[in-house]
Amino acid sequence: MHSVVIADTSCLVLFSKIDLLDLLHTMYTAVMITPEVADEFGEALPSWINIQPATKFNIKSLEKYRLGKGEITSLALALDLKDSIVILDDEKAKKIARQLQLTVTGSLGVIVKAKQENLVPSVKDILSRVKATNFYMPSYIEETILKLANE
Repeated sequence: MHSVVIADTSCLVLFSKIDLLDLLHTMYTAVMITPEVADEFGEALPSWINIQPATKFNIKSLEKYRLGKGEITSLALALDLKDSIVILDDEKAKKIARQLQLTVTGSLGVIVKAKQENLVPSVKDILSRVKATNFYMPSYIEETILKLANE
Protein backbone atom coordinates (compact mmCIF):
# COMPACT_ATOMS: atom_id res chain seq x y z
CA MET A 1 0.00 0.00 0.00
CA HIS A 2 1.41 3.35 -1.04
CA SER A 3 0.57 6.02 1.47
CA VAL A 4 2.64 8.74 -0.21
CA VAL A 5 1.61 10.07 -3.60
CA ILE A 6 3.63 12.47 -5.71
CA ALA A 7 1.43 14.53 -8.01
CA ASP A 8 2.54 16.14 -11.24
CA THR A 9 1.12 19.45 -12.45
CA SER A 10 -1.40 17.91 -14.86
CA CYS A 11 -3.08 16.01 -12.03
CA LEU A 12 -3.37 19.12 -9.86
CA VAL A 13 -4.71 21.19 -12.75
CA LEU A 14 -7.27 18.57 -13.79
CA PHE A 15 -8.48 17.80 -10.27
CA SER A 16 -8.74 21.51 -9.54
CA LYS A 17 -10.80 22.12 -12.71
CA ILE A 18 -13.23 19.28 -11.91
CA ASP A 19 -13.37 20.20 -8.21
CA LEU A 20 -11.80 16.95 -6.97
CA LEU A 21 -8.50 18.16 -5.53
CA ASP A 22 -9.57 17.06 -2.03
CA LEU A 23 -9.91 13.50 -3.32
CA LEU A 24 -6.11 13.16 -3.24
CA HIS A 25 -6.14 14.10 0.45
CA THR A 26 -8.88 11.55 1.12
CA MET A 27 -7.07 8.75 -0.67
CA TYR A 28 -3.47 9.19 0.44
CA THR A 29 -1.74 9.77 3.77
CA ALA A 30 0.64 12.30 2.24
CA VAL A 31 0.43 14.26 -1.01
CA MET A 32 3.80 15.57 -2.17
CA ILE A 33 4.77 17.89 -4.99
CA THR A 34 8.01 19.56 -5.98
CA PRO A 35 8.55 23.34 -5.92
CA GLU A 36 8.65 23.21 -9.72
CA VAL A 37 5.19 21.61 -9.84
CA ALA A 38 3.90 24.23 -7.40
CA ASP A 39 5.25 26.96 -9.71
CA GLU A 40 3.70 25.34 -12.80
CA PHE A 41 0.35 24.96 -11.01
CA GLY A 42 0.46 28.65 -10.16
CA GLU A 43 -2.47 28.69 -7.72
CA ALA A 44 -2.73 28.63 -3.95
CA LEU A 45 -2.30 25.10 -2.67
CA PRO A 46 -4.26 23.46 0.13
CA SER A 47 -2.32 23.14 3.38
CA TRP A 48 -2.31 19.33 3.12
CA ILE A 49 -0.11 19.35 0.01
CA ASN A 50 3.53 19.07 1.04
CA ILE A 51 6.19 20.71 -1.12
CA GLN A 52 9.51 18.91 -1.14
CA PRO A 53 12.42 19.39 -3.52
CA ALA A 54 13.95 16.39 -5.23
CA THR A 55 17.65 15.75 -4.95
CA LYS A 56 19.73 17.55 -7.54
CA PHE A 57 21.48 14.29 -8.43
CA ASN A 58 18.22 12.59 -9.44
CA ILE A 59 17.01 15.67 -11.32
CA LYS A 60 20.28 15.85 -13.25
CA SER A 61 20.15 12.14 -14.12
CA LEU A 62 16.63 12.52 -15.57
CA GLU A 63 17.23 15.63 -17.70
CA LYS A 64 18.43 13.45 -20.59
CA TYR A 65 14.82 12.31 -21.14
CA ARG A 66 13.73 15.78 -22.27
CA LEU A 67 10.54 15.91 -20.25
CA GLY A 68 8.97 18.98 -18.69
CA LYS A 69 10.41 20.31 -15.44
CA GLY A 70 7.36 19.07 -13.51
CA GLU A 71 7.69 15.52 -14.83
CA ILE A 72 11.45 15.43 -14.26
CA THR A 73 11.24 16.67 -10.68
CA SER A 74 8.24 14.44 -9.88
CA LEU A 75 10.14 11.39 -11.15
CA ALA A 76 13.23 12.50 -9.21
CA LEU A 77 11.20 12.88 -6.01
CA ALA A 78 9.69 9.42 -6.56
CA LEU A 79 13.24 8.06 -6.78
CA ASP A 80 14.03 9.87 -3.51
CA LEU A 81 10.92 8.63 -1.69
CA LYS A 82 10.90 4.87 -1.91
CA ASP A 83 7.51 3.17 -1.73
CA SER A 84 5.67 6.14 -3.18
CA ILE A 85 3.38 6.33 -6.19
CA VAL A 86 3.76 9.04 -8.81
CA ILE A 87 0.82 10.45 -10.76
CA LEU A 88 1.81 11.34 -14.32
CA ASP A 89 -0.38 11.87 -17.37
CA ASP A 90 2.34 12.23 -20.00
CA GLU A 91 2.79 8.83 -21.69
CA LYS A 92 6.53 9.28 -22.21
CA ALA A 93 6.96 10.17 -18.52
CA LYS A 94 4.91 7.11 -17.49
CA LYS A 95 7.07 4.86 -19.67
CA ILE A 96 10.24 6.25 -18.09
CA ALA A 97 8.75 5.79 -14.60
CA ARG A 98 8.13 2.12 -15.38
CA GLN A 99 11.69 1.74 -16.72
CA LEU A 100 12.91 3.19 -13.41
CA GLN A 101 10.72 0.64 -11.61
CA LEU A 102 8.59 3.31 -9.99
CA THR A 103 4.93 2.78 -9.19
CA VAL A 104 2.99 5.05 -11.53
CA THR A 105 -0.60 5.90 -12.30
CA GLY A 106 -2.40 8.66 -14.14
CA SER A 107 -5.08 11.08 -13.02
CA LEU A 108 -7.75 8.82 -14.51
CA GLY A 109 -6.28 5.84 -12.67
CA VAL A 110 -6.70 7.72 -9.41
CA ILE A 111 -10.36 8.28 -10.27
CA VAL A 112 -10.86 4.55 -10.96
CA LYS A 113 -9.18 3.70 -7.66
CA ALA A 114 -11.47 6.17 -5.88
CA LYS A 115 -14.49 4.38 -7.37
CA GLN A 116 -13.10 0.98 -6.33
CA GLU A 117 -12.71 2.32 -2.79
CA ASN A 118 -16.28 3.73 -2.86
CA LEU A 119 -15.05 7.30 -2.55
CA VAL A 120 -16.88 8.48 -5.67
CA PRO A 121 -20.26 7.21 -6.84
CA SER A 122 -19.72 7.40 -10.59
CA VAL A 123 -16.69 7.55 -12.84
CA LYS A 124 -18.92 8.29 -15.83
CA ASP A 125 -20.09 11.55 -14.24
CA ILE A 126 -16.50 12.53 -13.47
CA LEU A 127 -15.38 11.73 -17.02
CA SER A 128 -18.08 14.03 -18.39
CA ARG A 129 -16.55 16.81 -16.26
CA VAL A 130 -13.08 15.85 -17.50
CA LYS A 131 -14.27 16.11 -21.12
CA ALA A 132 -15.43 19.68 -20.42
CA THR A 133 -11.79 20.62 -19.75
CA ASN A 134 -8.84 20.65 -22.14
CA PHE A 135 -7.54 17.33 -20.73
CA TYR A 136 -6.68 14.97 -23.60
CA MET A 137 -8.68 11.75 -23.34
CA PRO A 138 -9.13 9.61 -26.45
CA SER A 139 -12.36 7.61 -26.65
CA TYR A 140 -10.54 4.28 -26.24
CA ILE A 141 -9.10 5.54 -22.91
CA GLU A 142 -12.56 6.60 -21.77
CA GLU A 143 -13.92 3.15 -22.65
CA THR A 144 -11.07 1.44 -20.79
CA ILE A 145 -11.58 3.62 -17.71
CA LEU A 146 -15.31 2.88 -17.66
CA LYS A 147 -14.64 -0.87 -17.94
CA LEU A 148 -12.12 -0.74 -15.10
CA ALA A 149 -14.72 1.07 -13.00
CA ASN A 150 -17.43 -1.46 -13.94
CA GLU A 151 -19.59 1.21 -15.52
